[in-house]
Amino acid sequence: VASRRIIVGKWGCNNGQACVSPDYILTTKDFAPKLVRLP
Repeated sequence: VASRRIIVGKWGCNNGQACVSPDYILTTKDFAPKLVRLP
């Protein structure tokens, strides 16, 4: 849920606040493949 919200906040409708949105997500090696495969 959190990763989808970050993605939507970065590339979705963000009311012009792209400069303060996250640029990367810190994760573990085990969870990284699941994070990359998000639809």
